Amino acid sequence: MRVWVVPNRVAIMEQAYSPDDSLSSADSVFLISSTYWKIQGAADFVWGVRLALPSFADGELFTRLKNTATVEPKSSLGARIQSPLALPSPGYYAMIGPGYAVSIRVDDLYIVKDGTTRLGTYYLSKYDAKVRFRLNGTSLWARAWGPSDPEPTSWHLQVTDDTYTSGYIGLGRGDNSGGAGYIYPIGIDYGGFNAPTSGNLKTISGQVTLNGNPVQGATVIAVRDGYDFSNPGIPGIDFAKATTDDNGNYTLSLDVDSGNRWFIQAKYYSGGTWYTGVIDANEGDSGVNIGLRPGRVLRARYKGTWYSTIYEKQGGIWVPR
Repeated sequence: MRVWVVPNRVAIMEQAYSPDDSLSSADSVFLISSTYWKIQGAADFVWGVRLALPSFADGELFTRLKNTATVEPKSSLGARIQSPLALPSPGYYAMIGPGYAVSIRVDDLYIVKDGTTRLGTYYLSKYDAKVRFRLNGTSLWARAWGPSDPEPTSWHLQVTDDTYTSGYIGLGRGDNSGGAGYIYPIGIDYGGFNAPTSGNLKTISGQVTLNGNPVQGATVIAVRDGYDFSNPGIPGIDFAKATTDDNGNYTLSLDVDSGNRWFIQAKYYSGGTWYTGVIDANEGDSGVNIGLRPGRVLRARYKGTWYSTIYEKQGGIWVPR
């Protein structure tokens, strides 16, 4: 499964920072936007999080790490991170652990274990770089390049370590002077080695009609089959939403390429009546047309299979259509 993770769409499952009051102090900035995570703290500030994403074993990650301070700044992307978090002091190499991380420390590239052990170092001479981090069994690779430069074809670092086989994805930031660090959206390939470098990986499109006529302003909601409802959902990855245009057309933009089917519901309210329709589709499908009828939708899952029933009112009683 390939996904593109936008910062303000994913929840934080676990967070650690030092000193204890640093995130609430006047000289700290913690900003999550659609563009980046921005973290700026006082001198000797350390911050790390575990993101609300599926567990990660083998695969590949991509992001952009940017430092603005010149006194020991570190911005880090972690993989196979363990819980609970245990962050190192700000003088070390990556600000997330236990687990592995790719880190830009000052202007160099590192692969680090537990935040403190350097497994590999490449003298990058860049404070701002895109990075690709691959993990496969005991082998770990990393490369980095300037934001406007072409991606190199060779790896800058290749190391081996057998301490961790799986864990979570996390972020880390710290420095000794209080400067700002930026961590940009993350591309992830679970089990594969082609992490995306941008979003909108797939779309689902079609038309919504009522009695054969296009419906403008209908709401179309899609949920990915396999989404675990016990976890916080991520827009574009676990569910998506669109509104039909004046020709009844809709396009659902997805930040996931999972190969899963999606359950799609369209609904429209007019004249005191709800009109609904449901359909299943694959990522990338077009012509996913939905005809509306009066009624409400019941959706349930049993033993891994989704079942949908539309109910309509007959004689004042809701009955299956």
